[in-house]
Amino acid sequence: MVLFQSKYSRKLDTDSNFPANAIEKAVNTIKCVFDPSTRIRLNVQSQKKVEEIQSFILDGAIPYVTFVMLNNSLSWNQDGQNHINNAFAGQGQVTMICKKFSFNALQDQNWMVKTEDLQIINGGQTCKTIHQTVKENLDLDFSQTYLLVRLYEVEDTENPGIIQDIIYATNSQNPVDFRDLKSNDVCQRILETGAHDLGYVYKRKRDSTLNINVIPSTVAAEAVFAVWRESPL
Repeated sequence: MVLFQSKYSRKLDTDSNFPANAIEKAVNTIKCVFDPSTRIRLNVQSQKKVEEIQSFILDGAIPYVTFVMLNNSLSWNQDGQNHINNAFAGQGQVTMICKKFSFNALQDQNWMVKTEDLQIINGGQTCKTIHQTVKENLDLDFSQTYLLVRLYEVEDTENPGIIQDIIYATNSQNPVDFRDLKSNDVCQRILETGAHDLGYVYKRKRDSTLNINVIPSTVAAEAVFAVWRESPL
């Protein structure tokens, strides 16, 4: 989801910009709109839109929000940047699966969740960053630091199809190319094996390795498409 706020000046020789308090207000607005526990007083039309957004979030549809502030003059100052850094630092999330989980549903909050065969399937980089940050700042108190976690109970945790479907559905930050999410498909593995038998290396995932015998999946896809449409590239 991409949100915009624009501020344009008729005179291009001015030094106007988004002041720090405007940045702070924008940050707080985003927090309130996308936090289902927050109640905002708005006009009827806007209230319905916000309630609709919050209902989707409560149903598990967690959005990846990009907020763009457009200005044809100067950028915001360091105070404004600090508001951004403090508000959105560490907004990562982790997706995990397990065979079974249980908790005391009678509690309103602070649930103690018990899991069986827990696995992280998306968010490894976030976990690594958290580990490194805590390790390098042992004197800091992280007791009020929170992380969004998606936990799915899956009977067959070894089923690659289910895992790929969950990764695809929850990959809102889009750091993974969609072709990588399909890299473990049966067809991709068959192509890899067939290419190997012919003396080539078929790369199912993105790879920086360069070699005359290496065939990236993107190149293979373009070649197949060109033959199928009888239109060489």
